[in-house]
Amino acid sequence: MLSDLDISTNIRAVDPRKDILPVADLIDLCFSHQMDEDGREYLRHLRQAARNPGLIRWVQGAGERVSYPLNGFVYVIDGEVVGNCSIIPYYQANHWLYLIANVAVQPDYRRRGIGRQLTLKAMHHAQAQGATAWLQVREDNPGAHKLYLELGFEEVTRRDTWLFKPNRPVNGRLPDGVRLLKRQRADWQQQSEWLANTYSPDVTWNLPLRIDHFKPTMWDFLDNFLMDLQVTHVAISMNHQLGGVATHQRTATFADWLWLAMNPATEDTLLPYLLAACRKHAHHRNLVVNYPAGRCRPVFESSGLELMNCLIWMRAPGATKS
Repeated sequence: MLSDLDISTNIRAVDPRKDILPVADLIDLCFSHQMDEDGREYLRHLRQAARNPGLIRWVQGAGERVSYPLNGFVYVIDGEVVGNCSIIPYYQANHWLYLIANVAVQPDYRRRGIGRQLTLKAMHHAQAQGATAWLQVREDNPGAHKLYLELGFEEVTRRDTWLFKPNRPVNGRLPDGVRLLKRQRADWQQQSEWLANTYSPDVTWNLPLRIDHFKPTMWDFLDNFLMDLQVTHVAISMNHQLGGVATHQRTATFADWLWLAMNPATEDTLLPYLLAACRKHAHHRNLVVNYPAGRCRPVFESSGLELMNCLIWMRAPGATKS
């Protein structure tokens, strides 16, 4: 482990003028094996930002509370960046949330406590700013999970991320009594309740989900049009009872989002048919589903979805609950 003198000497705030490319290379080195296309696109943007003097000046003048991942802390030895910890700010319900991300250490410098000290530095910095510190860790990384528990982070929830590729087969004929329909105005109250149950405030702050934008009103339609938010709703019923609503949200990234509002009583039965309907109407686009960990895993697997990861969402000790 490192001494306090080592820590104070070697940890400093990220300097956008000189650290962005080394940080991008470090993230690439440590995480490339588990990155999806969005992760690789993130690195491309990071490297482009490092070569944009105007953007660097803007970031320096804007302060750290801009949702651009150019803030955080690095660990430097002999002028070389060997460790990184990014801070990405979010604002929710009149409170700042700081997501601690990209905790990366060069392989030759691991097991010296660098990742621990970078995380502590970021956590204490968030607390000094009156913000709640959060982080996410993959379920298949028990060492990191153990470290964050030792630092006092509490586990809040676990979330599965599923990927549905366009070339995967889908289920066919609907059984008797099951129908696919357009979402109706009368469905909104039930849809919103099911959405809130599946996507609580503890997760929506870090997901591109705005449930209020799904309201079936003319004002919300115009608002979505002005924001270029393209959403399509598909409902499913069984014996004339609403069983769920799927919302296809188009994106400019490698995959669109699919948000599911399901009746827990009939979810396992109806979800395969709703997924199949969404796949057919996705126009050869990848679909990503974020869902509570473990929930409906056999259904997703049998429907042709791949489990990309299971993330453990953790909150810093003593933090105000969001």
